[in-house]
Amino acid sequence: MPSSAGTPANVKLVLSKNGPCGDLPLEYNLQLGKCDQTMHLFCEDLAGRAIMIEGKVEQECQLRPVLNDQYREVMRRRNDLANRPRRTVQMLDSATDNIRMGLIPHVSEHEMLMKKKRRYEPELRRERLPKEEVMDMLFRAFERLPHWTFKALVDHTQQPSTYLKDLLAEIAIYNTRGPYKSLYELRPEYKKL
Repeated sequence: MPSSAGTPANVKLVLSKNGPCGDLPLEYNLQLGKCDQTMHLFCEDLAGRAIMIEGKVEQECQLRPVLNDQYREVMRRRNDLANRPRRTVQMLDSATDNIRMGLIPHVSEHEMLMKKKRRYEPELRRERLPKEEVMDMLFRAFERLPHWTFKALVDHTQQPSTYLKDLLAEIAIYNTRGPYKSLYELRPEYKKL
């Protein structure tokens, strides 16, 4: 519908307040104009392939909302809704709501304190066995597995860590790089035995 002078025609579109427009502005300017590009309308089959040309696009239209108070109110509501936090903090009064705060209902406070105390207890004092006996234990351990962590060896032998480190220095190598990093393995001369 271009005007007679060749300038694009302007049409005003007003939606009904009672219609199913939801949260949309009600007034729009519809501007019709000549299409600058050559465009065609194609018909497709069920597989989505274009099978024939239905027509040529002669005019294009642009629909823009009218910038009035009603449009600004709609945009403000959308913005408020988008900026509203998804989670809220709610204060509870444990006396009125019969809710125990701070503790899980089936765990007593005494049990929690005992677990915490056990966690910070110093390592139990281990009795030092004769060197030959500990060496036999270490060789048997290395027969079972070729690589051990220091903590696993301490647990396996039940020996004081400083004593065990001295014995490991004699018979084992501590790997500082490679695939067995931070693991002990027997020295090559003991592997042959």
